[in-house]
Amino acid sequence: MVTTIRFTDTELENATDFAARRAVDQPDNRGISQSPEEHKRNLRVGRLGKIAFAKYLQSQGKHHLDMKDWKDMYSADQMDFPTQTGATIDVKTASRRYQTRILVPEDEYHDNPKDYYVGVEIDIDNDRARIRGYALWEEFDPFDGVHYPAYAVNLKDLNPIDELLSEF
Repeated sequence: MVTTIRFTDTELENATDFAARRAVDQPDNRGISQSPEEHKRNLRVGRLGKIAFAKYLQSQGKHHLDMKDWKDMYSADQMDFPTQTGATIDVKTASRRYQTRILVPEDEYHDNPKDYYVGVEIDIDNDRARIRGYALWEEFDPFDGVHYPAYAVNLKDLNPIDELLSEF
């Protein structure tokens, strides 16, 4: 079951501000060759994915994070989602019409793995998100990406997101 989340103007502004601040302090994203505009866009989309998942949790009665504090959360890792059992969750986004999978960069996959990865598809207009499901770390396959080596799972192969709710 895919769940659609709509963003408020404030949430969209939050993601834009986050991307602008973060791109200044972290202009090189893992050595990936991309323009500054593309880097900011990717940071913004990633932030929107995390906001969407937090809103989904809240809509399911799982009040994980207080959204009003997110404006000051600068680090992407501050926005990862620990669970009641201590498992870790990271949100990965796909945001273009041709993106059919979520990716975890190879260094992150090996050096900082998470237990679960939630796949969120952000509309091309960035006004809404679709929570597509989740994957376990072990379900990723090597992927020789254009920008960097990574591990990937197709969006269509993700596990139903409601199965993950018991972790919260």
